[in-house]
Amino acid sequence: LHQSDVVLSTALHDFQGLSVLEGVISGCSPLVPDRLAYTELFVAHERYSSFSHGVDIDNAARLNNEALAAKKLFDKLYHLFQSQKALPSSDMSHLSWSSLSPKYQALFDELT
Repeated sequence: LHQSDVVLSTALHDFQGLSVLEGVISGCSPLVPDRLAYTELFVAHERYSSFSHGVDIDNAARLNNEALAAKKLFDKLYHLFQSQKALPSSDMSHLSWSSLSPKYQALFDELT
């Protein structure tokens, strides 16, 4: 991860996105689908459009959705590398233990 530029997710289901967070903390620029909890963690330019994979769509629609998502992902990657700029890395320090432990301690103190 420390030698990589981008951490990429194509996940249809992700509990917390821990592998993506690990990549970002290692200095990678995230590129994640615009679904799941990623919208809460990453800004728009770090996400690519993704489409419904619900059980209520037929196989043709599902394949079309996957093809559209793949195209959006390719476009994002292409533009990311064409910019010739250093790739940005998101600040995840607000999720670190040193940042969260005082908040947890305050909650525990309230309970006791």
